[in-house]
Amino acid sequence: TIATGVNIFKDMMITWGDLDALICTSDEMACGCMMACHSAGIKVPNTVAIASLGGGVLSTVCSPALTTVEFPWHDIG
Repeated sequence: TIATGVNIFKDMMITWGDLDALICTSDEMACGCMMACHSAGIKVPNTVAIASLGGGVLSTVCSPALTTVEFPWHDIG
């Protein structure tokens, strides 16, 4: 969820501090990480690059737009 992304990002900053990039397992989580960055004054993508695995509509409404990988599950079988 978006809330999970916010909380995980806060935990990662405490644990690892200086992050350059994140690859999240869902668009929701990535958007939550972006929200946490905005709240902390961290510039995305200048300071931290964020990408996700998903490809849903949510990736287009994040600001800035989210880089996402969409898996063609139907075509894969």
